[in-house]
Amino acid sequence: YIRENYQTDITNQLLSRKFGFVPSYISKIFKAYKGVSPCSYLTDVRMEKAKRMIIEQPDQSLSVIAAAVGYTDFSYFTKVFKRSFGVTPSAYRHWHQRKIPCEAIRSSLPDGQRSDAPAKGCPHGVRAKRVV
Repeated sequence: YIRENYQTDITNQLLSRKFGFVPSYISKIFKAYKGVSPCSYLTDVRMEKAKRMIIEQPDQSLSVIAAAVGYTDFSYFTKVFKRSFGVTPSAYRHWHQRKIPCEAIRSSLPDGQRSDAPAKGCPHGVRAKRVV
């Protein structure tokens, strides 16, 4: 259901009405089966779809892509995308289109933000460290 309706507002309450269980039980069953909460799973599905759309539709605006995967707030979409993949949607698009070598990207980051761990979203495996 989530994979087919990811662009809609899916909550535990909606799932409980749809499948006839109380919200807390839906969450417990889902987590036991999938290993993550329904909310986390929905976010993962949306982010993977957004990543694919950014690559497959390079001329589509990022705000349209955000709306297509269920985000009405573009700033929030950008925040979630960056948290999921380590880069913003625009940086992901830029890196993917330009096929920038990893070392060129890594060397452009300030010393305190470089990481050897690859990003989930960067096609070149570059990830900036989160500065706290």
